[in-house]
Amino acid sequence: MNKIVVGLILGAVLGALDGASAWFYPEVRNVIASIMVGSTIKGMLVGLLSGWFARRPECTSTASSRWARTRPITAAFAWH
Repeated sequence: MNKIVVGLILGAVLGALDGASAWFYPEVRNVIASIMVGSTIKGMLVGLLSGWFARRPECTSTASSRWARTRPITAAFAWH
């Protein structure tokens, strides 16, 4: 399977789980659907970036590969 597709699928699943965790905050339960949609889209975007960086041929060096692994993770936490 293509790395970009894997990134999108995993990003969507993890984003949905992230959004579903908002259920534990009673004050936001009435907008849980929009939170889940937003978190899923955010997860898919980060998964797309991760898959794209993983496909790049210059990501075989240690520095590039380390940057490609940490940049999307940093972006996910920055958007949250």
